[in-house]
Amino acid sequence: MPAVANRAGVHATTVYRRWQTIESLLLDVMVSDVRQASPVPATGDLRADLTGYIGRLLTSLRGPHALGLLRALLAASQAAPDLEAVSELVKPRIDDFQAMLDAADVTTIDGLGCIELVIAPAYLWAQLGAPLDPAKDTERLVNTVLRTV
Repeated sequence: MPAVANRAGVHATTVYRRWQTIESLLLDVMVSDVRQASPVPATGDLRADLTGYIGRLLTSLRGPHALGLLRALLAASQAAPDLEAVSELVKPRIDDFQAMLDAADVTTIDGLGCIELVIAPAYLWAQLGAPLDPAKDTERLVNTVLRTV
């Protein structure tokens, strides 16, 4: 952390105030990178938004670095004082999903609920070594969300 602070031109205390552990700093950087590389669309057409996002997600989870974010989240959660601290780290992504739902005027599920229906099964199967097939499973996950709303 001192090296990060030095490079940023601030005192280490400033960095520690925002990120209590190196794991939380790395996770924050990874979440930011993922948000830029794979934005959650919010056009108002929920089916199209989900189809585009889920298709990209399932494709990326078949790549060599697919589980980096999950591993960073697990490491950060081990170092975090409580679940709320971990939730705060992924809040920007929850907000992205909420914006997608808001654009489609969906009020029956929130951003976290949508993530639980989409990202949780995708990462579970990827972690088990059997990533979901974008060609077969995208529509199934989309329909799962749409049945919920």
